[in-house]
Amino acid sequence: MQYPMENSLKSILAGLILFTGLGANGATVSNTATPTIGSTNTTFTFNLFNSDLGTLTAVDLLFNSSTAGGSVSVDTNTSGESALFSSMTSFVRTSGTGLAQQNTTAVTISLNPGLPNNQPADTLQTYNVTGSQSLISSVQTYAISSANWASYQTPGGAGNTPNFTGRAFTTATITADSSPTFSSSLYTAASNYSLRYTYTPSGPVPVPEPGQVAASLLLLGGIGAYAFLKRRMKPATTTA
Repeated sequence: MQYPMENSLKSILAGLILFTGLGANGATVSNTATPTIGSTNTTFTFNLFNSDLGTLTAVDLLFNSSTAGGSVSVDTNTSGESALFSSMTSFVRTSGTGLAQQNTTAVTISLNPGLPNNQPADTLQTYNVTGSQSLISSVQTYAISSANWASYQTPGGAGNTPNFTGRAFTTATITADSSPTFSSSLYTAASNYSLRYTYTPSGPVPVPEPGQVAASLLLLGGIGAYAFLKRRMKPATTTA
């Protein structure tokens, strides 16, 4: 005769075994690039995925930091009139094979001299980016189209991915009767990208982590002890 508690223990044990094996059904591997991008396209690459490891199920580009730097300039020599430089915003554009063009949300950049600044006529003024200013507020995850995954892998993983490009854009608000010359050629953004490969491992299912097994056994031991004490404390029944 099986007691209800014993049936419950068997159900819990089966669930724990299933839980232990779930983590082995997928894996990820990633590598990073830290290009300093500017006002023209900057190219960067990553290592290819080693297709001997298994079958790709997703390829993502993670853009997790970008710090504004450098300077911009305003030249009123060409207009012969003063100009009011009110504000400047910036964003980063990223594209690559299988990745549609992606733009981050534009943010306002602090400069020195501070803005707004009324610049006299016939002057060339350089405005430097102040402090450490991030162009993005959170990690941006860009999915690579599955139609292009073949370009991202090779047996052994030797070689580099198709080129990615990044560019830092600026938009300035300058008021004058005649437009002065605005240059952002010295403006840069120190960026950090990670290319993440998610795949199903080939070959045997990996052995669970020792810590995961230990936690499962500890939980089972506690449940077993509880069931034993419960049965000991149960009043004995008599038969006629």
